[in-house]
Amino acid sequence: MTDWYPLSSAQEHVVRLHAADPTRLLQSTVRSFSVSGVDPDRLQRAVDALVQRHEPLRTVYGDGQRILSAMDIPVRSAEFTPEPFDLTTGPLLRLSLSDNRLVVHAHLLVADAWSWQVLCDDLSAAYRGVELPELDRQYVDWALWHRDQPIAHLHSWWSQRLSGAPITLPIPAPGTRGPGEACRPIRLNPGPRTNSVVLATALARALGRRTGQSRLTIGLATANRSRPEAHLMLGFFVHSVPLVVDLTAADLTAYVSAAITAAHDHNGIAFPPSQVNFVYHPHGALGQLHLDSPALEHHVPAPAKFPLTIRADDAFVRAEYAVDSVDAAWVDTLLDDLVEELP
Repeated sequence: MTDWYPLSSAQEHVVRLHAADPTRLLQSTVRSFSVSGVDPDRLQRAVDALVQRHEPLRTVYGDGQRILSAMDIPVRSAEFTPEPFDLTTGPLLRLSLSDNRLVVHAHLLVADAWSWQVLCDDLSAAYRGVELPELDRQYVDWALWHRDQPIAHLHSWWSQRLSGAPITLPIPAPGTRGPGEACRPIRLNPGPRTNSVVLATALARALGRRTGQSRLTIGLATANRSRPEAHLMLGFFVHSVPLVVDLTAADLTAYVSAAITAAHDHNGIAFPPSQVNFVYHPHGALGQLHLDSPALEHHVPAPAKFPLTIRADDAFVRAEYAVDSVDAAWVDTLLDDLVEELP
């Protein structure tokens, strides 16, 4: 394809954030895996098959997005070093294989959280010799469909929902700069739907305790993949929607559950991230790499994309924050409160 296609609202947001970032790295994710016995040539063929299957891996950005017929994504043999991404030339996926360590670095335009499971599954299958069939639909098809959806009723609904809702919270900010991260172990009962509600409720209570606010707004990440064909695609689909919480509700857990459902049902508009953002991924939702054998993943500290993001799965709750925006000691206390609020 040689034509330029319009961006989805989700892509537009990421492109703006990328342009505003002098490092050209914040809108990306790094994952590191211990692997053994990996054949570099087989891995390269698997990556090539992945590029052919998924158009976002050979897409460049300028006046919209343009899909190229091919894109060279070499598996490097050198130790991984992060390098800025150029949206106008690509590639937006990089792999380094060195000393039994495979590092995969992907721009958000290539892979949001859901996409990582697709990427890991497809790369693992292609490495084992499974032929990857052509997709019936690609990301650009979804983007064109999404742009044609009526949203006037969504603007009306959100206008009412956000009326009088606080946009910011009184969170203390220190004078230092740089990224920060804090982590706490948690234990939850099985059930991803229940767990996301329980964690969001605990976060709301902890924020209320630390800020003294009875009504607050939390940014909620939604997958935005209601169409079944989107489940197999790479690309950035995520919308951040405001979760307005009234801490005076008699049954706060039920209130938060209903608020999350309503937000998901009205997620056709891309909002800018909130001051505090909540992201929940059930165990395994980010994909597990299996080449010659299951790969052991190593956590890579991520630079803070926003003032404060709380990320949680079934075992840990983690805070990513910009230390020039949020006080580190305050974040530690917030996480302690969050864990304490869990049933």
